[in-house]
Amino acid sequence: MLKNGDYGQLFFMRVDMVNSEQIVASISPEQYRKLNSLYTNTVVEEVQQWGGIIGAWQGDGAVAFLGTTGDEDDIMRSGEAMSRTILDRLYAMLPERRFRIGAASSPARFWTDVGRLIKSSGLVLAARLEDEARKVASGSVLIIPAEVYHVLDDSVKELYAPGGVLLGNVEVYAYIPYGAGELRKNRQAAPAAHTKAKIIFFDLFDPDWIFNGFSELYTALTIHPVEPMRNNFSAARHKDWLEARYRDIPLAAPIYSEEGHTLNKLTVYHAHAQGEEAIQAACFYKNGVLAFADRSWRERYGGKDIFRPEDTPQFMKSVLDFAVAYYGDCLGYSGRVMMMLHVINISGRKRVTSAGEQMPFVYQHDLCATINSTARDMGAGPAAEFLYNQIMKQSEM
Repeated sequence: MLKNGDYGQLFFMRVDMVNSEQIVASISPEQYRKLNSLYTNTVVEEVQQWGGIIGAWQGDGAVAFLGTTGDEDDIMRSGEAMSRTILDRLYAMLPERRFRIGAASSPARFWTDVGRLIKSSGLVLAARLEDEARKVASGSVLIIPAEVYHVLDDSVKELYAPGGVLLGNVEVYAYIPYGAGELRKNRQAAPAAHTKAKIIFFDLFDPDWIFNGFSELYTALTIHPVEPMRNNFSAARHKDWLEARYRDIPLAAPIYSEEGHTLNKLTVYHAHAQGEEAIQAACFYKNGVLAFADRSWRERYGGKDIFRPEDTPQFMKSVLDFAVAYYGDCLGYSGRVMMMLHVINISGRKRVTSAGEQMPFVYQHDLCATINSTARDMGAGPAAEFLYNQIMKQSEM
């Protein structure tokens, strides 16, 4: 298992007991305590037996995860076996109840505090698949994405049935214990020819992400409040504050803006002309999340799609300085935040030094570094330095 702060491949599982509110209303409190005790103890016992960690329970649902610095396929096979065993045990003991499990895997930094992992793309996908599982099967079911299914042994693959496509572009497979339910006939079919779709954090975080579909390299720094906010962002209330400080937003000129009504967000972006594709962007979301994205690397290096981690500190420092003012003066928020620095579409590229030399190192996956801080301390320096050091460490593996 990974140690706290280690970066590696993680497997996430989200489990939930279906219709728990109706169950509570239909049986006595004592009966429900026994039912819930049997359910939760089974999940916890199995996760611990596989060397995993169980996150905080939310109602009748929980998240569990495994991690390793070793073989990525091995952790996916272990995680799938753990998830399938949990579903088998639950159905065997409680055949009259229905359970849904969503599972996925992604590279991430491991923390025993699951709150620090809450925005990891694998965890977000596992939770979304568990929620969408009702579209795939009528009873108890485990849903995994194609990237997990395709590393399984052939004997295990035979236990699964194609589950179609969820979330727009995620091909999934379904495991249903014998007698526990059936696949739904109206599920969306997968393409005839399988193409492994790349799933990134922003596909799940914001369906209208400004750089959706881009294959060129870009960086993004996202800031997520982790405590309740009294004053959520509103384009109607806060747009004037932002427009008065356009010069302070670390974007090149000219700057334009547009409102996204689906997620109630405001996007301020730099492009060569209004209506053209954004080169840099700052996205302000209703829930207080602030995201900066920059794909100007190609313009910096003569059209070459190059990323040099040595160039990130100034980008981060300017973003975090602005973020301190945004959360403090605009939103009146002084609680803790989680910062995540992403380097997207870097997998398969060679590491390039500040001197322009190519190192004998090829990135195997996109990069992500995280740190927690109070909103007022983000711009103090240590946060940016920590994120930079983590990206440098991943760049020297």
